[in-house]
Amino acid sequence: MIVPNQRPISRKKKISLNLHHRWMPGHTAQISRFESRAEFYFAALLEADREVKRYVPQPFDLRLDPPIGKRKSYRPDFYVQRTDNSEHVYEVTTAEKAQGRPVQQATATLKKLGMTYALVLTDSIYARSIEAENWLLICQYVSLFHDDPSTEQTVDLIRSQFLSWKTLSIDDLSAQFRHIPRAAFIGAFCVLAHCHRLEFPDIKIEPLNARMKARIL
Repeated sequence: MIVPNQRPISRKKKISLNLHHRWMPGHTAQISRFESRAEFYFAALLEADREVKRYVPQPFDLRLDPPIGKRKSYRPDFYVQRTDNSEHVYEVTTAEKAQGRPVQQATATLKKLGMTYALVLTDSIYARSIEAENWLLICQYVSLFHDDPSTEQTVDLIRSQFLSWKTLSIDDLSAQFRHIPRAAFIGAFCVLAHCHRLEFPDIKIEPLNARMKARIL
């Protein structure tokens, strides 16, 4: 049995790569560590996916059988558990490096454990960079406001306003309720979006901003 638990990043990679350390709501660890911007973006897209229950970056080391030359183990980039409790393992890689990944061995080993395995090409991730950056911003505000006692009150106010309006923006509510700090509306909108109780229809094509219209779900 393999228990997904984020493994430490090697000293060599710490020196050579642009690492991103961030608290991510979908990963239960206090700090998530990513070896590349593509992995960072992929985590953000997992946060956006309502069918993802949790995920773990750098989750475990797989024993390769048979080994590839002197290489006897392999560490994939992500373990993902979906809301139907199915388990999936992903490797984020470029098209050029895809041929060097131990796809057959990893697929066979993980299948015995009831998990699927797939490569995710970096080009497909960067094609969604606007959406990924928006969700990183949402996660940042969730980390700041999810434990704030006043957030739930602001959330209730926002939901009550949607009873009269199909779409609203942060600017709309800030103009109407000037006594409430603008940051409180930003935080509450992001908490609702992350819980998939609110959505920004243009989040995939436009950078997140206070004028962007949202609708309640």
